[in-house]
This record gives sequence, C-alpha cells and structure tokens, in this order.
Amino acid sequence: GVKLIRVPAFSPHWNKGWTWKPWIWMNTGHTKVIFLDAGTEVLRDLTEICDLVDRDGYFTVSQYNTLPDGCTLRTIAPQDYFEKYDVKPSLGSRPVVAAGIIGFQTSSDFYKHVLRPTYKACLKGDNLGWSEHELWRNTGFNRQDPPIIRECAYFRHDQTLLNLLLYKHIAKPIIQPVEKFG
Repeated sequence: GVKLIRVPAFSPHWNKGWTWKPWIWMNTGHTKVIFLDAGTEVLRDLTEICDLVDRDGYFTVSQYNTLPDGCTLRTIAPQDYFEKYDVKPSLGSRPVVAAGIIGFQTSSDFYKHVLRPTYKACLKGDNLGWSEHELWRNTGFNRQDPPIIRECAYFRHDQTLLNLLLYKHIAKPIIQPVEKFG
C-alpha cells in the first residue's frame, strides 16, 4: 500500500540544504501527515501522535536536550534571521523542535503560518549554508560552492526556518517531550 513519489528538481537547489523536505510537506496529497525523517524508527503504535494532530492541528517534538547547554533558537538561527523574519530576539532562548519528527493537518494554522512559509523561505535559499565550524559537512549532494557561512553555532537549514516561523506565529507552541516521542 505504499506509493513512492520522486521529488522533482523544483528549484535550482532542490537537493541542497534539505530543501526537499518542506517540498514533501507541501506535496503529500493528504490532509493529515505524520512526517518521519529517514532513519527514524517507529517502535510503537502511532495512534497517540495521530490523536495529538487531530486535537492540536500539529505535532512537534523538542530537541532541547540534544546539546549539553540546551538547543535553543539562538543556537541554530543567525542573528540577522531574527530581523529578517521579524522574530523578537527575546525568543532566542526558546527550545528547538525537530524538523524530522512532525505531524500536521493541512487545515491548521501551523501548516498555513509555519510550514508553508518555511517552504517559501527554502525556495529563496534561506536554508542554505553552514555554521563555520561545520564546513566539513559541505560535501556530497549538499555541497555548495562557495559555501555560505551562517553566523550561529549550529545552522540547521530547514529546521532553523521552521523554528523561527514557529515562534513568530504561535505564541505558546505545544512541544512534546523527546524522551517520550523521539
């Protein structure tokens, strides 16, 4: 019952900086989506996640505990992006959510005000680049010549944009614990 859909070359950089991921969010053809990055293992029934998507319109998982001092918006977003996306710098201490474990309804505000603008920002190339100390990752299909250097500790491409737009448009986002869902 699985149908594979090839991601087309929908932009000049469709296969760089994880641009393809927001394209998938926009092009599933379904009204309710549970998106899991490659390598994600499903270890139990997904009914609870589906119920949360039904209740809240979306599902996100914290990535705060992935760094010893906590992964925050300030950790993954360049300072100029706060201004570019009209996000208050005071929101920089907010916890980061994963872009690889996410659920949504296409009728939700989350889809309209967070995911759709994330996709548009990726189309413009705002997801491209690397933090300076992670230039070693500029290889393979993600290679960019010359690489764009983003001034933050861990630039996270589509995830950086997703988080900026999440905090811009949702005052109190519902973030599930990674210990339970990640």
